[in-house]
Amino acid sequence: MSTRATNITDPEITIRTLTLNDIDVLAKIEQQSHISPWSAKVFQSSFNKHSVNFGLLQQGVLAGYYFAECIAGEMTLHNICVNESHQGLGFASRLMTHLLEQATQKKAEDIWLEVRPSNTSAIALYHKFGFEEKGVRKNYYSLPEPDSNGQTKEDALLMCLALNR
Repeated sequence: MSTRATNITDPEITIRTLTLNDIDVLAKIEQQSHISPWSAKVFQSSFNKHSVNFGLLQQGVLAGYYFAECIAGEMTLHNICVNESHQGLGFASRLMTHLLEQATQKKAEDIWLEVRPSNTSAIALYHKFGFEEKGVRKNYYSLPEPDSNGQTKEDALLMCLALNR
C-alpha cells in the first residue's frame, strides 16, 4: 500500500508499508535519532499481524517511519522517527496524518502513545494532532547516563487521542 503526498518544495514524497527488508536502514536512522534506539531485533519483532508500520520516502530514500499496532479497536504508536537530516521539513506531521488515516481505516477508537517528558518537540507534535495527556509511568525509560540530579530513569508521559467520539 502506497500513498502519494504533496510537498511544494519536493513532490517526490511517498509513504509505503515497511518490510523486514527495511530493518538495516531503520536501525541506522534509529541510532542517529533516538536516545535509546531500537535494535534490529526489536524492529524485527514489530512485524506481526497487528502491525501498522509505514515509512516516508523522499526521492526513494527512507526519511522517516512509524511503528504502530491496532488491536481490539485501540491503536498504539510505538515509535515514530524522522532522520536527523530530514527534520524540520514537516515529515513527522505527514507521518502522523497517515497514522490517523490508518487508525480510521482500521476503525480504531483511540490512539495511545508514550513519550519522554524531555522530548518537547514530540509532545508539541502530539498536541497539534489533538492528543491529550492521560497519565505518567514513573521511571519508565532508562537514561544513557545519569542526569544532573543523578537520576538514571525518566518518566513516560501517556497520551491519547480519542477518535470519532
